[in-house]
Amino acid sequence: MPTPAEAPDKRADQRPEQRNEPWTRRRADIQFQFTQAARMNAMGELAVTLAHELNQPLAAINNYAAAAERIAGDDAELRDLLRKMGEQAARAAEIVARVRDGAHRSEVALAPLALPELVAEAIDLAMADIARESVVLHYDFDDRACDVLADRVQVQQVVVNLVRNAMEAMQDLPWRELRVGAAPDGDLIRVHVIDSGPGVSPGVAARLFQPFVTDKPQGMGVGLSISRGIVEAHGGRLWVERASGGGAAFYFTLRRAPETKRACETPARRRGTRRPRPAGP
Repeated sequence: MPTPAEAPDKRADQRPEQRNEPWTRRRADIQFQFTQAARMNAMGELAVTLAHELNQPLAAINNYAAAAERIAGDDAELRDLLRKMGEQAARAAEIVARVRDGAHRSEVALAPLALPELVAEAIDLAMADIARESVVLHYDFDDRACDVLADRVQVQQVVVNLVRNAMEAMQDLPWRELRVGAAPDGDLIRVHVIDSGPGVSPGVAARLFQPFVTDKPQGMGVGLSISRGIVEAHGGRLWVERASGGGAAFYFTLRRAPETKRACETPARRRGTRRPRPAGP
């Protein structure tokens, strides 16, 4: 009977697709959770924006009805109709306010998470349809920025949004380089996603995180607004700067998890240091 050291490795007899099956199932589960969360966040962002936009005309209707009621004179029937109009406008405003408050009240399930693993999974989702050899991808995680308190699916949505935006910004360039990593920032962890694209246009930069603001012809402009809401719900902030070599540098902060003594296992350390080829011929 063979000893454990002599026992044959069953994985050696497996086809590559069989060896990758656990990760395939894991990836499908992550994709499902991510899609569900993205839809809910988009609906919440739309509800908040519509509530904000509808609140002003409803308030104006109420004010106009009250003013008209005062000058209606002795026409009791007209005054009664105007009063009812104002009451219904006020009722609609209350409904809108409840929708807005309910959308803002979404809670995040905070748990200690390994940040490099969380980010690596998000990048895998974001680049699922992109040839990996077309971009030079750098991981740069400080050993003091390993673990964060976060909602995995929500934070992964932030990373996916930032990475997809970066890839779209670089899609027509002969050289595409993406830097992703994290470092300590006081009591927080600062995550960065830096691309080698043209950067954010000045006309859009000041309003970049507002809903429905985008410089993409077919973009809705809600991804960054949703991302900002997620980060702020985690007690952090999200901002953009111009990268030193050009391109856009997005940063966001998360709360640090309790200290651990293990080394920060980055995707590069797990998978080797193979350098992907740059885009172009």
